[in-house]
Amino acid sequence: KPIVKEWCFTPNNEKTIYQGNDVSALFREAHQMLYNYEVTSLRWTAEYRPGNYLLRQEAAKFMTEFAKNVLCRQKTKTYQNKFNDIAWVDPTLKSYIIESYEYGIFKWDSWGKYTTFRPKEVIKKNELAAIMVRLITNEFSEGTKGDWSKNYRVTLDKYLEGVKFTSVSRANVAEVIYSLYKNNKFVMKDVWYVVVDK
Repeated sequence: KPIVKEWCFTPNNEKTIYQGNDVSALFREAHQMLYNYEVTSLRWTAEYRPGNYLLRQEAAKFMTEFAKNVLCRQKTKTYQNKFNDIAWVDPTLKSYIIESYEYGIFKWDSWGKYTTFRPKEVIKKNELAAIMVRLITNEFSEGTKGDWSKNYRVTLDKYLEGVKFTSVSRANVAEVIYSLYKNNKFVMKDVWYVVVDK
């Protein structure tokens, strides 16, 4: 993007492979961008599993790579063995769960003496909206306890063009992240790129 002056990651320039599956043109663009920024390592449109819901451990990888490779985000915390439920997760995703905490993307749930990440649960739409807004704005705007995520959903809609955040399917999440990046200007603030307010 022309507005980006400094690169923290050199994007690849490889074409993704369309496998004839039922995906939108916007998804194919989004998949191309995400593959070249290594947000996903799946080059093929069907193998990306666009209709599947995003698990929390997958969201940790997705958002951590987006934060690092696209927004040039720096770590703000140090992991201190917080999560009691990640010992047996997919070993290729465990480091992303830890990093997602260190980058301030994910928090944890406390249940007495246990602190959990819930890696194999499908991520909820409200939490995903909050994460995406926090990533691009570097702001926390929790609403009331009755509807804590309303501010995030409203803000997210403000920055989206040509797509709606309708589900936590892997295709819709890809389209939303791509729209946020493609249709907005970002400037470097402190330790990463932040969207220019609309």
